[in-house]
Amino acid sequence: MIQEDFEQHVVKLQNALLGFAKSLTHNEDEAKDLLQETSLKALSNKAMYDDSGSIKSWLYTIMRISFLELSSPFVSARISSYRF
Repeated sequence: MIQEDFEQHVVKLQNALLGFAKSLTHNEDEAKDLLQETSLKALSNKAMYDDSGSIKSWLYTIMRISFLELSSPFVSARISSYRF
């Protein structure tokens, strides 16, 4: 997938990702922060994305792990070595 297509997919999924972030955080501001964190991680790790999989699933996984990292220092220590 070329860079522009990848970025367009990430932008296109922002509303769905925000909804998922709200379901995790139960807080509008924290959900927006989580969305921003997820988007930055996805864009900076684009090379790690496998085109054969669903970009939506990949983004949800990044968000779920980011949420766990931000929520719990214990969880953060255990998953800090996980690669997207």
